[in-house]
Amino acid sequence: MIIMKKISLCLVLLLSAINYAIAQNLPPSLQGNWSGVWYVGMSSGKVNLRLDANGGGRISFTNFEEFSDNDIPISKLSVEGDTVKFSVPSNGNAEFSINLKFKQEAKSLDGGGKFDGAGAKIVFNKVD
Repeated sequence: MIIMKKISLCLVLLLSAINYAIAQNLPPSLQGNWSGVWYVGMSSGKVNLRLDANGGGRISFTNFEEFSDNDIPISKLSVEGDTVKFSVPSNGNAEFSINLKFKQEAKSLDGGGKFDGAGAKIVFNKVD
């Protein structure tokens, strides 16, 4: 029984380390600055995204009341194939869940998400 618990704990730690390593190593083609536009309902504005090699990132929106114009740290960043997913916490309780497709030849991220029950459209182009 004790051996099984130790093996289970080792497996959990190993899986955690693998997931951490995957999240921490962002492909070079995704790293850097991205600029684009967002649309939620009848509202729209500009958006800037910075993705770091270590798997971190920051985003800023213009003309989006639920978010300040300042950089906001993103959370839950994951990359699976050509899909990039992350979340952005708002000033309130809602979270903006974003799901983008990476189009390497066009150097763009195109997709959308959900914010407070509403669908969203977001398009980014690589700045650097």
